[in-house]
Amino acid sequence: MVKFERRSLCKDLTSSPQHWRVLLGTGGSWFFYDFLYYGTALNQPSIIEDTFGKADDVYSVLWQNLVAASVGIPGVIVAIALLPVMGAKLLQAYGFIVIALVCAAMALVNFVDPLPTDNSSFEAMHDGATTHNPWIQFGVLCALIFALNWGPNVRSNIVPSHQHLLCLYGIWLL
Repeated sequence: MVKFERRSLCKDLTSSPQHWRVLLGTGGSWFFYDFLYYGTALNQPSIIEDTFGKADDVYSVLWQNLVAASVGIPGVIVAIALLPVMGAKLLQAYGFIVIALVCAAMALVNFVDPLPTDNSSFEAMHDGATTHNPWIQFGVLCALIFALNWGPNVRSNIVPSHQHLLCLYGIWLL
């Protein structure tokens, strides 16, 4: 049986500065991932409403959001299948690259008018006078949910168990 010495987190970090790099890298990844994930969750209801129309009851809203959220399940399955091949760091790096590309596509869908109206001037495009194709927006939302669950989500759940000190698994400030 392995015995672990109980040490203070502050002592561990000051005695081994290389742990700062790992701690800041993991914390920064979690921050960016959470920022994107919760931003997507905040915008998802308006995209769902634009795509499917205003729902009459709670069950319709539930099923419409379930369609979008279920796209994340294949993302996790693909990530688990690719993890032994790519490795955790490469999976996260490519995950953030794919997320950046999908976010750029989301920006293009939201700011470039795929269905021009009669008044397609630059000012009209930013005054809300344009109509967007909601199914394209919904497709990009599903791609973003897939990408969020594919790379950083899987890595952020497995890295702490492989890279951090035992005392970093919880709050250990003694």
